[in-house]
Amino acid sequence: MDGGIMLVSRFNPGIGIGTYTQSLHAALCRHRPSGTALFQVKVPKHRTSEVLAPLWVWWYLGGRRSDLYHADYTDSALGLVLKRRHPLVVTVHDDIPFRYPSDRHPLWRLAYKLGFMLLKRRCDAVITVSKHSKRDLLQHG
Repeated sequence: MDGGIMLVSRFNPGIGIGTYTQSLHAALCRHRPSGTALFQVKVPKHRTSEVLAPLWVWWYLGGRRSDLYHADYTDSALGLVLKRRHPLVVTVHDDIPFRYPSDRHPLWRLAYKLGFMLLKRRCDAVITVSKHSKRDLLQHG
């Protein structure tokens, strides 16, 4: 796709974030039918999939270009940052990695924290799905 809006997702439709992205895509298509694309990245399902997801997004994206990129999750956004794609919007759904850090491996937590710091500097806009999520994220800086 050249031009328009590219939604980048690694989630399948029918689950939370995948449903959100499918609905967003449908709404954008109603307003801008020829200028919106949904780019699904197939990330292999294994224990390191979340840590490696930015690299998968980077690799799958290849040379595809757009006027605006919207990632539906932080790891997809990091893949776009690695590709130096701008303007970049990311939707952050929650702060679970910060709220429940003991649920994850220490290296995953470190990667997530560093990734989030990078996104704060490189994203043009951040969307949260609720006031609660916004408040929680602001508490983490």
